Parts: sequence; structure tokens; C-alpha cells
Amino acid sequence: MNSTQRSMVILFFSIAILPMLIWVAVAVIARKSEAALRTVLPFMNNARWASWGAGVALVLVYLIFSPAYWLFACGMGLASFSIGLGIAQGWVKRRVAGFQR
Repeated sequence: MNSTQRSMVILFFSIAILPMLIWVAVAVIARKSEAALRTVLPFMNNARWASWGAGVALVLVYLIFSPAYWLFACGMGLASFSIGLGIAQGWVKRRVAGFQR
């Protein structure tokens, strides 16, 4: 594996691991105040859709126009970020629904 491939793999995993770090931060917020989760939910939804759109756009630009391999790594990393954030968002939705009862 050459240095370019190694840096692309590192870039992908560093973007893809961010949802788990966000989930940990949200869990800490939930321990302090359940009501604060309602304010986090719109942010997570917007970040999820924005990252998915940006990821798809980068992958399409790579496939159509550019031989720059980092576009593919960033695009797939952002799409993975969106999927991971969706898992964390589902957890927050379940916590908020349980809090509203």
C-alpha cells in the first residue's frame, strides 16, 4: 500500500468514525438533561442530509470528471458519516419519545 492509498484509507475512517464520537457527546448531554435532546435532533437531521448530499456529489464528480482519488474517499466517508449519524439519530429519537410520555 503506497502513501496515497494509506492517506485515503485514513481519511475515510477518520470521517466515518465521527458519528460515534457525536453519539458519545449526545449520550453525555442526555445524562445531564433529557430535554436538551430535543434541541440536538434537528441539528443531527440537517447534518445527516447535508453530509449525504455532499458525499454523493463528491462521488459523482469523481466518477464523471476527475481522476483525483481523494474525492472518492471523501465522498464515501461522508456517506458513511451520514449512515452512522442516522443510527445515533434513531437512538436520540427513541430517547425523546420515551421522555415525552
